[in-house]
Amino acid sequence: MDLTTVTLREKSSAAPALTSWQGRLYVAWTGTDTRLNVMSTPDGRSFSDKIRLDEKSYRTESSSSMGPGGSSTTDYICLSPALAGSASGVNLAWTGSDGHLNVQLARSAGSPAHLRLLETSRVAPSLAALGGGIALAWTGSDRHVNLLVSRGGSFSGAVRLDETSTHSPAVCTHLGRLFLAGTGSDGRLNLARLGQAR
Repeated sequence: MDLTTVTLREKSSAAPALTSWQGRLYVAWTGTDTRLNVMSTPDGRSFSDKIRLDEKSYRTESSSSMGPGGSSTTDYICLSPALAGSASGVNLAWTGSDGHLNVQLARSAGSPAHLRLLETSRVAPSLAALGGGIALAWTGSDRHVNLLVSRGGSFSGAVRLDETSTHSPAVCTHLGRLFLAGTGSDGRLNLARLGQAR
């Protein structure tokens, strides 16, 4: 296997996301300033068309020291975005700084639609292309793994699994079916198959 590495000038403290769409490779990341970024390349070597969004993706964690004169600190933990190419274009999802899930749905005509969902999470979501739409998976604030499907710019078909986790799930389509994978609270890997992907 021939492995060629390209090191970009961009920096992040969270994992990036990748997807392919119409002959281009797209990469998304949360910058060290917690803002979301996207850029693309036709060949995996020369990147261009960088977009720096106003949206941010992070969670805060506070800690305090005990004893007299104790102090408290707040850490900002960057969260990874998710990408998926669909028939309409490149879709982006992230967990906002308020914990709400956000999705920027590609439209075949016009600018992308930004949806701020009521659902919340403390970790990053996952996206997968699904027929003419996308599937969004996340671990909710109650630690249950969840799934929503979008077709035509609106989400429906919410599924809340019995499995719980503190980590982000993974989602993809395979042989016409939708699959979800996650690490359970007991540390075991779980794989769920959810009907036909239409």
